[in-house]
Amino acid sequence: MLRRRCPVRRQSALSCRFQDALWTTFLFICRLQGKRCLLVGGGEVAECKARLLLAAGADLHIGALRFSAAFRQWAERGELTLISSTFDEAWLDACWLVVAATDDDAVNQQVADAAEASRIFCNLVDAPE
Repeated sequence: MLRRRCPVRRQSALSCRFQDALWTTFLFICRLQGKRCLLVGGGEVAECKARLLLAAGADLHIGALRFSAAFRQWAERGELTLISSTFDEAWLDACWLVVAATDDDAVNQQVADAAEASRIFCNLVDAPE
């Protein structure tokens, strides 16, 4: 494997593995306040992503077959919308960002493929690219 030298001169806290991923990905910061975001998954990993999206002010919709207690509490308080079903591409309508965070790699890939076909940004958990 050919190793490229990082053009950034000062040392950072980023791990080498993360720096290598930077060569093939582009990280960016975006304002999510009021933007419709879809998170597919209702477990622990999805819960972590949901906390971040809620803190950013996203109009958050969660699609899953089962939801953790935290998701149910957030929904009861009106902080997000729950969709109790298997993934449906129609969920992507009007979404600005999609996060695939299920424990099923095939479903995550289906979500990512549908988002890409619709030209919607997608974060596929546990897949750096």
